[in-house]
Amino acid sequence: MRIVIDMQGALTQSRFRGIGRYTMGLAKGIARNRKDHDIHLALNGMLPEGIELIRAEFADILPHENIHVWHSICPVAHATPDSASNREIASAIYSQFIASLEPDALLICSMMEGWKEDFCCDFTLGDSNLLVAGVAYDFMPYKQPQKHLAAINTPWYFGQFKKLSNMDLLLSISDYTNEEAQAYIPDVQCVSISSACNDVFSHLALSSVEEDGIRERLGLSRQFILYAGGLDERKNVQALFLAYSLFPQSLRNDYQLVIPCGGSLHLREALLQKAQEYGLKESELLLLGRVSDKDLCALYNLCELFVFPSLEEGFGLPVLEAMRCGAAVICSNTTSLPEVIGLPEAMFDPQEPQSIAAKMIQALMDKGFRQQLLENGASRQALFSWDISARRALKALEEASRKKGKVLWVPMTDEQRLHAVCGSISGISQRLENITAIADSLARTFPILKKKQLLVDIGNLVIFDARTGIQRVTRSIAAQLLASPPTGYEVRLVYAQLNSPGYLYAHDYLLHSFGIDDGLDADIPIDWSNDDIFIGLDLQPHIIPNQLPYLRRMHRDGVRLFFIVYDLIPIRFPQYCNDNTVFSFSSWLKAISEFDGLIGISQAVVSDVEKWLKNKGVPRLHPMSLSFFYLGADIESSQPTSGMPADASAVLESLSSTPSILMVSTIEPRKQQKQSLDAVELLWAKGVDVNLVLVGKSGWKMEEFEKRLKIHPELGRRLFWLQGISDEYLEKVYNASAAVLMASEDEGFGLAIVEGARHGKPLILRDIPVFREIAGDNAFYFKGLQSEELAMALENWLKLYRAGTVPVSAGIRCLTWKESAVMLLTRLPLTLNAD
Repeated sequence: MRIVIDMQGALTQSRFRGIGRYTMGLAKGIARNRKDHDIHLALNGMLPEGIELIRAEFADILPHENIHVWHSICPVAHATPDSASNREIASAIYSQFIASLEPDALLICSMMEGWKEDFCCDFTLGDSNLLVAGVAYDFMPYKQPQKHLAAINTPWYFGQFKKLSNMDLLLSISDYTNEEAQAYIPDVQCVSISSACNDVFSHLALSSVEEDGIRERLGLSRQFILYAGGLDERKNVQALFLAYSLFPQSLRNDYQLVIPCGGSLHLREALLQKAQEYGLKESELLLLGRVSDKDLCALYNLCELFVFPSLEEGFGLPVLEAMRCGAAVICSNTTSLPEVIGLPEAMFDPQEPQSIAAKMIQALMDKGFRQQLLENGASRQALFSWDISARRALKALEEASRKKGKVLWVPMTDEQRLHAVCGSISGISQRLENITAIADSLARTFPILKKKQLLVDIGNLVIFDARTGIQRVTRSIAAQLLASPPTGYEVRLVYAQLNSPGYLYAHDYLLHSFGIDDGLDADIPIDWSNDDIFIGLDLQPHIIPNQLPYLRRMHRDGVRLFFIVYDLIPIRFPQYCNDNTVFSFSSWLKAISEFDGLIGISQAVVSDVEKWLKNKGVPRLHPMSLSFFYLGADIESSQPTSGMPADASAVLESLSSTPSILMVSTIEPRKQQKQSLDAVELLWAKGVDVNLVLVGKSGWKMEEFEKRLKIHPELGRRLFWLQGISDEYLEKVYNASAAVLMASEDEGFGLAIVEGARHGKPLILRDIPVFREIAGDNAFYFKGLQSEELAMALENWLKLYRAGTVPVSAGIRCLTWKESAVMLLTRLPLTLNAD
């Protein structure tokens, strides 16, 4: 049976309350206990704040593709004026969305939503015979609307109640609620499935240092009595104040009353005023704001007593949470609470402050009674779990489905869906006014994509190919992915612009650079679906932070986002970068660390990323995927450029006739071309015959060095600076050189290492971890930042070279760009059996 669970109860403001916790807990329990059932989650894209948490919570329970997001135009909240037509549209889209999933059963975890939020679960079923189930929490507003509802939202509530009454099955959160459901909705099958609490609530073994830290942070000045829950009238907090005021002064001196709450400022002020009327001192009452589940768990663990004086509950979740955390618990003897606590001696009459006070004093003063409460809590809490509730829910759904009969779904085309939605809107004016927004919502809900997409962000290549190492990687990997796309995926090159939100398909670049026609007429905004994967291939620290809202939107819709990290040099060596580079790189790294994975170009880079994430990373809802791949070395497969300058033959002849040390990289401070030239000058002064060849443009803060190169007396004789040369020329320069020198203080990989090794050239490398990782024992290593140290190393290498005993690079495994691309693909969560 395919069961779709509507998760909107965990997306509205209810996600901070019991309904949200129930929605999440029950859905996870159903997913864990699904057996042969096919479970899918339906998420409302108009309520984006909780989507990432739901995806994280279900990441290890459900397949990624079983979580779906639908979209509509908003606002649709009933309290918002002139939102009726939007609700019609949302209802039509929601209906089509549910139909597209073709479920056998739809479970709506919360129906009483949508007064002030963009909630919608109105649908038309046609002749599908779909089984629709809901969750019944309580019937308090139904029984006493004058107490729980305002005049303005009473019609809305009873409208929602009618929808609840039209369901096939109601799953009640307690036996008490189930009895009320059977009384107030007699025509609907009702089944009690009970409740449970979040796994975060458990007994903690806190050290004295940890306990002291929590007490200091939360302002707990002494032992305390705890209440947790709402502040509305039925929670009966005022009676708790009055009961506390009846304590003897000695007990009040020993125990303060602590209440974590998230009520409005007005409600809190009214509560404080009432406490003052009852004579509570400022030191006796601590009203905390809304606390995290982690802090609430700590409070449950540390309290001397938990008291729950509520007049009416659908279940009474705080009572179970407190027992789960090992607290001594007493509560009201009304409604559902007796079935939760299960011990008559632990209950009191909530209408009588004297009864509350007497039970509190007994729990604090009578050690035997306190032990009874602790033992009861330990045994009682074990009777409640989401797995138990989920199995009851699945059994009820199975039985109801057998009675309901077969579900019949008629597939619809995208055109039919559009007509169905537009046809549901009252009046031609609204239809014309909203048609573009409707189309956008439909496109995001029902993406018209023949295949899953691998969206490859090639960034700066579209605008300008600077022929840097990173752009060589981007160009080479993109070419290989286009030539051999992963099975079931269409590789789409995309890019973003600095001051324009969103990504575009790189139609023009694809056509002009690869001769591939993607069927588009221009560079248009991208589409995406739940199954797509985005990979940030180019380094774009100036672009990505500005695109963060757009990337988050894609991620909420299910696109998984991965980014290549080439190095962390601006973080580790900020002295070699300008302030703007350090700032933009830090912003970029922080932005990309929000998403699914970072892929380094070496293990050394991954190690650096791990350290950064530990110290500076943003809080995450799920673990970051960290991996690495190695770069290719075959220049001929990197979309090589061609062309030879007029003096190429003479230069190559000079390089071949004298041992030539080749450095291939942008000229930058950390690359240490300056140290290298200083060292070679020392050798020249000693009469050593050697050439130094620099291939690369001048970079940041190298103006003085650039001037030095241009007027150097050996330029064109024993010193060669080749800027902006073609790949064809570079191949010949590699072949003509005696060795490749990499003196950089840090690199992410060292592309020239594998390119040099592929040309069979010996390697002279600074002894840093990443070079050891790539070259192993197949290179000559040196240390030190002084020119004399490098000069000595080069002189020693030249002696070995002339003797024919230099370390050879043949043992280095040089990947082709095709192999590099394949290695990269293994780091992505591809569904390779896709059609």
